Amino acid sequence: MSSLDPNLSNEEQKVLLSTTGYPFKSDGSPQGILEQVQNLHLFIARNIRQGYIKISWKKPLNVTTRSNVKSYLVYRSAANDFSSASAIASVTQTTFTEAPGIGEWFYWVAAINNKGNGVVGSSLIAEVFKKAQD
Repeated sequence: MSSLDPNLSNEEQKVLLSTTGYPFKSDGSPQGILEQVQNLHLFIARNIRQGYIKISWKKPLNVTTRSNVKSYLVYRSAANDFSSASAIASVTQTTFTEAPGIGEWFYWVAAINNKGNGVVGSSLIAEVFKKAQD
């Protein structure tokens, strides 16, 4: 066989290719949908500039290798209502920093695997205050 029928499903193509004897590279996806991230919290430090917030979290408990997480989607809303939140970033680290503007902000983070699956966890509230005038 010199080529594969592109109309075959991914699984059918894998079955046909397995007869060639060449090993497959692992797709790195976990045994199922990734669970929610752990310990989502506001990171407090002196080196975070005025008007910025930094959030941090730990990987989901069911992650067995680093390659199980393709990225983390960060969502933000002005209300504690995920349906009104927008995805504002896709990051590969377990931290995110931004200057969202003055106000009260709610954040959610979802770990995403290679198949695009992940679960959004609990919300985090962060407040940005106007700098006091000297």
